[in-house]
Amino acid sequence: MQEDEITAYLASHPEFFERNASLLADVHLPSPHGGGTISLAERQQLAQRDKISALKDRHTKLVLNAQENDKINDKMHAFFILLQQAKSFNALDQLVRHHLAENFNIADI
Repeated sequence: MQEDEITAYLASHPEFFERNASLLADVHLPSPHGGGTISLAERQQLAQRDKISALKDRHTKLVLNAQENDKINDKMHAFFILLQQAKSFNALDQLVRHHLAENFNIADI
């Protein structure tokens, strides 16, 4: 039997481990940190910790991105309010050039 066949069988027959619960207790895997073996439960715990750490990192990045989006939204809102207050095309032109350069770091328009 090939490894992929075993994987497919176990994925499609989760009851296998219910029928063979003692197997789970006896399985010992190589430690990812070297130096011996660890139980399946310990290995699963390590995997869950890694997953939690990755999810925390992703969450932090998403929060930072959301905060940056809020800042951009506030700048856009202020910009649109200023656009509505322009009294002429020349005033609008100057406002756009100045505001985009100052608040959005867009130098060339």
